[in-house]
Amino acid sequence: MAHLFYDVHDRADDRGFTLIELMVAMALLGVAMTAIYASYFSQQKSYVVQTQVVAMQQNLRAAMHMMASDIRMAGYDKENTGNFGLVSPLPDGQGAVNATNIAFTIDLDEDGNLDNATDTEMIAYRLNANNIEKYGAASGWQIIARDIEVLNFIYLDADRAETADLSSVRFVEISVLARTARADLDYANNNLYRNQQADLLYAGTGDNLRRKLLTSFIKCRNLGI
Repeated sequence: MAHLFYDVHDRADDRGFTLIELMVAMALLGVAMTAIYASYFSQQKSYVVQTQVVAMQQNLRAAMHMMASDIRMAGYDKENTGNFGLVSPLPDGQGAVNATNIAFTIDLDEDGNLDNATDTEMIAYRLNANNIEKYGAASGWQIIARDIEVLNFIYLDADRAETADLSSVRFVEISVLARTARADLDYANNNLYRNQQADLLYAGTGDNLRRKLLTSFIKCRNLGI
């Protein structure tokens, strides 16, 4: 009986957590959860921003690569007919060639004739409602890049001086300013964007969109031959 009495007595001395201890534990847990959530939120926000920036850069580089490749071939004329080169106005009478658009012809089938019915021998690029569009005779104007702030062409002669005479163009400088599709509320864009001629293309207004400017200098190797 004495042994049983001491066993019960010993178990009665085992105490649980007090209310104060539970409150302290809950407070510590709350602090830890808050820190974990803040870290997760920061990492998630950084991931979203980086995803937007990567998408913008890919969009920008793909459009620049396509335009540069085509413009480099402008005026290709194996038969030396003189029928191919920079042209104005744009196809379908969509305005004169200027700093925001370009049009040219290429004799890809090397027959000396401009095939207006194909998508490949008459090519044009323009900026329309923040989209870069490419023209093909059969398909019309097709979007190749979205969320574009500025598309800028500078036409240069053999001395690399700016010229408005399309027949004297030997180089084309292309500048494209792209923007992210979504805003970053912790970022304010007040940057100034200029082409290689130091012309101001865009002045940031303090909005929350990130932007990237890419410039390419193209030698039109088929012009002036």
